[in-house]
Amino acid sequence: GSTATLDLSSLGLPEGYAFGQGTVTDADKILTANYNIAGNMLSVALKNDSAQVGKTATITLPISSTNYENFDLVITVTVNDKLENSLAARDISLTYGDTGYVTVTSIIGRLRTEIVSGEDVISLDNGTIKTLKAGTATLKLTASGNENYAEKSIQVKVTVSPKPITLTIDSKRAYVNDAQPALTYKVNGLVGADTLTTKPVLFVDVAEGVDPMKQVGTYAIKTSVTPSAGDNYSLTVAEGTLSVTNRPSAITPVGPSPGTV
Repeated sequence: GSTATLDLSSLGLPEGYAFGQGTVTDADKILTANYNIAGNMLSVALKNDSAQVGKTATITLPISSTNYENFDLVITVTVNDKLENSLAARDISLTYGDTGYVTVTSIIGRLRTEIVSGEDVISLDNGTIKTLKAGTATLKLTASGNENYAEKSIQVKVTVSPKPITLTIDSKRAYVNDAQPALTYKVNGLVGADTLTTKPVLFVDVAEGVDPMKQVGTYAIKTSVTPSAGDNYSLTVAEGTLSVTNRPSAITPVGPSPGTV
């Protein structure tokens, strides 16, 4: 599919040489047109057909010169296979909720990217990889090549890992004999409209029969149910504490009332 060229001036032709009308022998039909000579540069276009690799054609050029007898210059044109494209890329690791890009280390020609497996795991948007869920997917990258380099395709593995998130149980403070504060928590890092699939059930961890609101102490706030946000997340629980202290005593001033002599 390329154009073959030959610099005739590099052949050591005799001084004062001139080219006559040549003839072409192309039994295998590897050429798409007749040869052309511009100055000393001969060129001829080859068919873009891998089946022609190894086949030949000949161009016979009559050469005349000032001091030498005329002779024929026979040029053999051989179709070689295209060079291997240098397309290369690394596998891709992403976390759920992230976006990523295909990075090629080398390429000749235009790059085409398509998903061959895992369309429920990732999507492509103008070259940007968007994560849909945790899992694995496979991309097919194709470099178009050019007249000298062949088209080449490779596969790239995309691994989407669950996103680490933390459910934090809020710490509380109260005084002895107060009502127990409402137990609450917060979750940071959920993607988009995602919510917990299993919510925690919070409790103050005390020995059986102990009322934490009746005595000074610091007690762990835990969950009796393991919370979850589904397979797209790796959830860690950070426990809170309930700190119960005595209420500060009121201080009554001692001494004469203001204005008393």
